[in-house]
Amino acid sequence: MKDRFKSLTRQLALAALLALPAGLFAQSEAGLTISSTTQTLPEYATLTVSDGVVYAYGVKDDAGIAAGLPSSFTISVVNDQSGTNASSTYGYNYTRDLVYPEVSSIGDLMATITVSATNTKGRAVGVYVSNYLDSSSSAMLQINEIGGSVYVNANCETAGLDLRQTNVRLISADIVVSGPTEVNLGMYALIGTTVGEYSGNMTVSGGLAASGIGNGIKLDALSGHVYVQAANAIGMDLGYQDQVHISGSVRAVAEHEQGGFLASAIYTESKTLQVNLADGAVLSAVNSTTGTMAFAVVTGTADSLVRLSGENASATLNITGGLLSTTDTATVSIETGTYLWNNLHTLQSGEMGTGTLSVTVTSDAKVVLLDDASLNNERFTVNGELALTAQTLTDFSQVTLDGGVTFSGEGKITLVLDDLFTATDGQQMQLFVLGSVMTGVELMDTFSVLWKNGDALEQEKWSFDADAGILTFHGDIPEPAAAAALLGLLALMAVARRR
Repeated sequence: MKDRFKSLTRQLALAALLALPAGLFAQSEAGLTISSTTQTLPEYATLTVSDGVVYAYGVKDDAGIAAGLPSSFTISVVNDQSGTNASSTYGYNYTRDLVYPEVSSIGDLMATITVSATNTKGRAVGVYVSNYLDSSSSAMLQINEIGGSVYVNANCETAGLDLRQTNVRLISADIVVSGPTEVNLGMYALIGTTVGEYSGNMTVSGGLAASGIGNGIKLDALSGHVYVQAANAIGMDLGYQDQVHISGSVRAVAEHEQGGFLASAIYTESKTLQVNLADGAVLSAVNSTTGTMAFAVVTGTADSLVRLSGENASATLNITGGLLSTTDTATVSIETGTYLWNNLHTLQSGEMGTGTLSVTVTSDAKVVLLDDASLNNERFTVNGELALTAQTLTDFSQVTLDGGVTFSGEGKITLVLDDLFTATDGQQMQLFVLGSVMTGVELMDTFSVLWKNGDALEQEKWSFDADAGILTFHGDIPEPAAAAALLGLLALMAVARRR
């Protein structure tokens, strides 16, 4: 498992590494060349790439335009060279060049940029900005905002934004990257780049490997929405950064004609990562082939700590996917707020090369299981609340405990019944499937049954066998009078709707 993730992230990195500063020593062609920081722009720049061109640019900015690209400006580049022609195609390209005076900033890049390429080698990039000369140069190029829209569709390796040694306050651009290639990238930085906030909508689809927010970019905040679909899909590869704030959504879907392999909403190699989640934030990983290989969070560093933390106690967070350590010992701490969780699962240490993982739900956090959960990691500690949900006697969240997991804590376990839930005397529900597990008696003894509105179901109407994980009902649930009243209310509501 570790090798799979390492291979994937290296593959994504290699895609950018192989792209040299464009057009210095090979035949190139540009729809528009900017040779002055104050150059007046036309309404648009277009280029249909000629045969044999190795580097093609919609706009080749040699000077660093001070006023930037206005929202009324459009760039369109079509490279229809066929086969294995190793041609790289750029919508907008600024590469620091010693021929021109150094600039400390360029203006806002707000244009609509479209790049299309049919060749299967080389790269296709919407916006490429590099202030890098060599390892001795540490100056960061400043950009206030990158906005507008960026569309890249290509048969070769693709990237919406490739930013190198650049500091961007805000990226608001809508970014769409697609193609059947091995690697598709939404936003990437080979050499240190910082972004204050991404607020746009990003879709990256197709290929064997894809990421939305790529390794190398230090992103402070995500208020926009990232969707990544590929055989191996990573929503945000946060690399070694130690903190990020998410108020938008990150969705990774492992889906491909060859099957879905790995999906991860967040991947990190930091020793410590704090993910601050605003109310309504979404982290989702889905695998079309198997739910086991879909993870909301993956940590790839030994002795690491990942903290998922709601911004306040009333925050509701939406999580889909499991938790995974790919190497040695790691801890995931679920803190502050209510987590509505689908497909919560962990793997046993050593299974498919996984590491040892401990998970803690802190005293100020509540995890609500919306479907089945499977906990097979080293230790799962509930110091807050773990809530199972039940719509009917056969439609409920079931927790499997196996793999030698220690399941304990100082918190509580609840079952929340839907308003329409019914049961009769003697009917049972297998809430916990107990395999190789060490359970804490005190935690299992806290089990209680609640209605959706928070009212407790009377103790005499149920019993819970903690050793077997089975809930048994005693008497009708709800009582006949209450059930009749509820049906009457539903009938009145139906009549009101028909009026």
